[in-house]
Amino acid sequence: MTDEPIVISKWLWLGLAILAIFMIGFLISPLDKSNRPILMLPDIKAVEDYRQSISTWHSQMLSLDADISSVLSGKFGSDLFEKSREAQKIMDKAINIARDVDSQSAPTAAYPAKSLLVKSTGAYLEASRAMLQWVTTPTSDNLALAQSALQVARQTLDHLEQSEWIHQ
Repeated sequence: MTDEPIVISKWLWLGLAILAIFMIGFLISPLDKSNRPILMLPDIKAVEDYRQSISTWHSQMLSLDADISSVLSGKFGSDLFEKSREAQKIMDKAINIARDVDSQSAPTAAYPAKSLLVKSTGAYLEASRAMLQWVTTPTSDNLALAQSALQVARQTLDHLEQSEWIHQ
């Protein structure tokens, strides 16, 4: 018996490396609705990244909607401190979402979606402002204005949800 080293051809190593790269790519590639891998060219990746951002902002606006509804429902009763503190948090959250949407650059294909997002975030910003106005001056007129602003915000969010950009 001889102790000769086993020699593996460089072509075999190259073939195994290519196979490994192919398998990794296949396993981590995003899939379309037909479960086929999507080729992630730079422009396609930019669109997919923006779509994921839209889904994140959509979720944040749903949470914002629930928060505004909670304050307007009278959950905090006559506790002005808690009510105003919660209203300020909601207003800050609305400002941050609007700032994020506005500052994120959109690929050309996503301009219509960005337009819907800007309308929705603006409407939720207005609903938050109206809610804060009601907390500061709790009149029935201010409550009606805040509820009306929230309804407008929900309508803009419905338009966004009807687009193909939201995958839930």
